[in-house]
Amino acid sequence: MENLSVVPSFEELSVEEMEAIQGSGDVQAETTPVCAVAATAAASSAACGWVGGGIFTGVTVVVSLKHC
Repeated sequence: MENLSVVPSFEELSVEEMEAIQGSGDVQAETTPVCAVAATAAASSAACGWVGGGIFTGVTVVVSLKHC
């Protein structure tokens, strides 16, 4: 007969075990210079807002392609 082991449900795990499984222990912020420039341009003034919007659209496309 096989050696079957019973594992606890996710809710029964300790916080450390949950973080190890989910990877939420890595909380260091990661960004690119393009994102920082886009956020700065969008927040700087209303005149620059449309430029920031265009940059954010480009970032969205890049992020979408990266996930594929």
